[in-house]
Amino acid sequence: MPDSLLSGLAQQFGGDTIGQLAGLIGGDQDQTGRAVAAALPMLLGSMTGAAQDSGGANALFGALTKDHDGSILDMLGPMLAGGYASRALGSDGGRILGHILGNKQPAVEQTVAKSAGIPAGLVQKLLPILAPIVMGYLGRRMSSGGLDAGGLGSILGGEREQVKKQDPGLGGIFDILGGGSKNDDDDENDAILYINGLARPTEPWYETVRKVAPRLILEVYDTTRSYFEEYFNGWPQLHEALEKHASKLMLPEGVDSPVDILPEEIQHRLWLQCDVFDVMGGIGQMDELTLEHADEQYRLDIFMNALIDHKESVAFFDLTLEKMYTMLVIPEKDKKILTEAIMKRFDISSIGTPMMAHLDR
Repeated sequence: MPDSLLSGLAQQFGGDTIGQLAGLIGGDQDQTGRAVAAALPMLLGSMTGAAQDSGGANALFGALTKDHDGSILDMLGPMLAGGYASRALGSDGGRILGHILGNKQPAVEQTVAKSAGIPAGLVQKLLPILAPIVMGYLGRRMSSGGLDAGGLGSILGGEREQVKKQDPGLGGIFDILGGGSKNDDDDENDAILYINGLARPTEPWYETVRKVAPRLILEVYDTTRSYFEEYFNGWPQLHEALEKHASKLMLPEGVDSPVDILPEEIQHRLWLQCDVFDVMGGIGQMDELTLEHADEQYRLDIFMNALIDHKESVAFFDLTLEKMYTMLVIPEKDKKILTEAIMKRFDISSIGTPMMAHLDR
């Protein structure tokens, strides 16, 4: 058995595995091979970060024991042959990526794409397929070595140190993804959620919420991408929980309501993302999902009504169409239709006109 987790992982991609992956993501074999080589350290780095303390190691141990015994490694051929099995694999991988990467996923995709010299779109398809394979390999190493949670954490920590010695660049990636060595500036980014979502008990509840909420914000909402439910339902659910269940909890000085523990900018950005931009979710993901089709044009009125419902957020950002499209990415042909509909309904003369004054018309 290989001493290095990374080298052991690489050995799982022999034979025609790279060719099958290439067929699934629409790349050629050379592109896919480079992408796999770049992606495996990223994914493994996120696992080592999750297991740096006992809470994370226990959570990862539980996930591996329950769902990732390594049997997937014996079925890679059929699993990568396309059809339902491959779709199921990617779906499982999407959930894994949501846990281990969270809002770092777009940055990881870009890093892998740049390192491999391939389009980011191919990496978006590849990572969800690789994630269950990485988890399966860790599960097999864990069971074959008779490891408990502490032993798992130890072997992953050893891998981190080995990589740092052999390749400082990859060691830096491990640190970025998993926490790594810390300094005073890192405290605000300390991991507070693990795979099973356990928060540190040593801080006031509102400090935990203040760290969770910003992680729900997407840098941009891209309608052509698929997002985990947390990114469009997380904030409404959190807001409802704060209003219903936090009224009797201790609040920080100067704060009058549980919701107001969060800065206004975060609240308004999340309302726009979840209640306005998400109306266009899926546009561009398939040929038939376009505002050019009559069946999808119902979204236009819902989107514009949502702007009115959240005019406080529109006002907070002094939103113009031009500024809105720095937060919302939508295919050009659909962007044109949406822009024309908004300008017509609200009598807006240019994309640089502030929308707030026109929303009541």
